[in-house]
Amino acid sequence: MQHEVRNIDIEIEQAKKSIALRDALVRLEKNRDFRKVVTEGFLKEFALNTIAVRGRPEFRNSEALMESNTRKLDAMGELHEYFRNVKSNGLMMESALSEAQELRDEVAMEE
Repeated sequence: MQHEVRNIDIEIEQAKKSIALRDALVRLEKNRDFRKVVTEGFLKEFALNTIAVRGRPEFRNSEALMESNTRKLDAMGELHEYFRNVKSNGLMMESALSEAQELRDEVAMEE
């Protein structure tokens, strides 16, 4: 039983960390400076400029520039996907947390 309680406690702590990370991201996204620098500046304006340079002839003729540009776009996509996953995981962990806490209470009553 003690081992089972310990495993549930670990699940609870992991869920709390995921929820806290999601909450931190939500707070960041509400911050004007974060939106200005990251959301609007990097993920929108910089992304559009990075895509726009692909149309230039000197760019299309340089494999090194194309590779660099592709890496930049990949990085932007990864950051955006990371933010999406943090939010999604935090939401899932809210229900997992309540389930784990209920299970822990049940197991503790059995002891």
